[in-house]
This record gives sequence, C-alpha cells and structure tokens, in this order.
Amino acid sequence: MTTSHLSTPVDAGREVAENAAVDTPLAPEAGQEASALRRLWVFLAVVSFLACAALAFARPQASWEWIPAILCLGIFGFKAARQASRAPYPNTVPALTLALMIPGYHVIAAINRERPLGTPELALDRAIGPEPAWMIAYGSIWFFAFLPVLVVRGARLSRRALHAFIAVVAAAYVGFLVYPTVLPRPEIAQGGFFAWALQLNYDLDPPLNCFPSLHVAWAFVAALACYRVHRGVGIAAQAWAGLIAVSTLYTKQHYFVDVVAGLAIAYLAYVVFLSGHSRDEVAEIDRRLAPLRAVRAVWIYVAAIAALWLAFTLGR
Repeated sequence: MTTSHLSTPVDAGREVAENAAVDTPLAPEAGQEASALRRLWVFLAVVSFLACAALAFARPQASWEWIPAILCLGIFGFKAARQASRAPYPNTVPALTLALMIPGYHVIAAINRERPLGTPELALDRAIGPEPAWMIAYGSIWFFAFLPVLVVRGARLSRRALHAFIAVVAAAYVGFLVYPTVLPRPEIAQGGFFAWALQLNYDLDPPLNCFPSLHVAWAFVAALACYRVHRGVGIAAQAWAGLIAVSTLYTKQHYFVDVVAGLAIAYLAYVVFLSGHSRDEVAEIDRRLAPLRAVRAVWIYVAAIAALWLAFTLGR
C-alpha cells in the first residue's frame, strides 16, 4: 500500500521560498554594485594606459626610476582591462566614445603648434605668480574627474553624465581649434616636491589648448553629476572644483578667461544633460552611501601623492 505525503502550510511556504530563491534575479543594489565596479575597472584601465603612454612618450630617455612606474601602470592597466571584460558594461558606447576622444587633446596641440597663437592675458593673470604648492589641488583632477564612477550608480544618470563629459570635451576641442592659445611657462626654482611635481606637469602637458579650460570644465561636470545623487557630496565636490579652478591660475596652466569659459560649458552641460534627472530616481542606498564612496577618491589620491613622493625621493 502506498502512502502519500500530505502537504502542510509550512511545506508549501518552504516550496514557494525555494522557488523564489531560484527564479528571482539579484537585488537592484547588488546589480548596481557590480555595474559600478565594472565601470571603475574600465576607467582605471583607460587612465593607466594613458598615463603609461604619457610617461613613455614624454620621457623617451627616462632615468631608471621611471621604468618601474611605467611597468606598474602597464600591468595595472592590463589587470583592470581583464576585470572589466568579465561582464558586460551597460554604457559601452558613450564610455568608449569618451575614452577615444581623450587622445584628441594632444592631436589638436600638435596641430596648433604650427598656427598663430593667442595670449588672452589680463592684468589679473600678470598679478598672479606661480605657486607650486597649488599642485595639490591641480593634480587632483586626474582622480577627482572620476568621482562619478564611485558615486553615480544608476545606469540612466551614468549615461547622462557620460554625455555631459562628451559634450564639454567636444566644446573644448572646438575652442582649441577656433581660438588656439599658448601660455608661456615660467621658470620654476627646483628644490622641493611641489616644484618637482609642477615641472613634471609642464613636461607632460604642452602649454597649448588653453581656451576654454577643460581642466575646470571636467572638474565641475564631475561635481555636478554627484550633486544629482547627494546634495552634500555635490556641494563639497563643487567647492573642491573651485579650488581646482583657482589652481589653474597659480600653476600658470590657464588664463582667467579660460577658467570662466570652462565654468560656462560645464554648467551648460549640466543644464542640458544632468539637471533633468530627479534625485527621487536615485536609489536610497546610493544616496546614503554616496559620502562614503566619495571618500574613496580621497584615499586613492593620497596614495597617488605618496607614490609620486616616492618617485621624487628616489630621483633626487
């Protein structure tokens, strides 16, 4: 005689729970976290390869202390690219477009070398002398610009931010070609870490492509993208972006009119691409964790300064 198992409410509930565990996709927070990590690896790979190329081309007869830096950047770039390739990236087209646009900066600089160059210097520019200590703020752009990678998690807002970055880069390139400018570099008295860092910046970055300041535009777009996620983080980021803008004057990288133009295209890009994204669309967990995620950029920059200080010490 066969016996049948009578299903109880407890058994039925357990079965439903097990089926739900199998059929339900990952929580949105987990998906966003994975997407953000892939995004971070993509940008770290791009930055590593660009930095590696910059060091290799700017210093063809590099002294021995630069060889480990170039090798480390190359290895890290391949590692980041491998991590990024393990899963699809939701905004592949705009991210790839932006990455491919970045080398155009040096292409335009090479073109403009052979053209008549303007110098839109004002009395304010002449009154401001070079202050190498401002490299602390100026150099932070290479990490601050990627702050949205850490803070902005939603695919829709990320796409809007990428479009804003593409827009300011395109606008800046038009400005570089329509009104080519040059800012003659002053002599920097050597002897300290900040002076060394400023001279390194001069070696890597040609004194061209001044108007508008892409440095300023990029910093403010990054800050304003974070502002759509978390008001406090956005305000703090805009304050630091303001310091970056001031630093372009004290490092003699830009004229005052360049800074104003950079601010203008940044806020125009914000109005067109970012302001329409409501904070109500941001996941509560992303809003709550935004300050902690933003702090990561600070620690990454501190680590970068420590690495540069080590290179400075070894090269003395």
